[in-house]
Amino acid sequence: MLAARREVILANRRARKAAKPGYINTDASWQGGMAGLAYVGVLGTRVEMVACRDNHEAEYLALLMAMEDADRCLVGQLAFRTDSQTVVNLQTGTSGQFRDLCARVKSLLARHPGWTLVLIEGQRNKTADKLSRWPLKRAGYSADTSR
Repeated sequence: MLAARREVILANRRARKAAKPGYINTDASWQGGMAGLAYVGVLGTRVEMVACRDNHEAEYLALLMAMEDADRCLVGQLAFRTDSQTVVNLQTGTSGQFRDLCARVKSLLARHPGWTLVLIEGQRNKTADKLSRWPLKRAGYSADTSR
């Protein structure tokens, strides 16, 4: 009797845990036309360095890197967490310079109804922030990057 009760309790815990969405924190550090992009979460960790125009574009690219990797892995419910209000609000910029990036994000969100964008404070995004600075530091950029 006790073993059966324990099995029910464990099954309920597993079901609750499976129902919770996983999360991926994304961040970008930009300096002088180059950006370090990073994510950390249920997919693991990935860091890249890319050329881009500004810090907002870099934040979009970091999010898209994570979303496209999750799309390839066919991951279910996910919360993509970033400290960029521009990205979470899907703003396209004053001249529409982020229109294509925003459209790619919206397209991925439409294909995966269990995915959400979440704004978090920078203090809760320290690991992704530190990872995003690493490629710039390694390439010889100063440690103080624009955000």
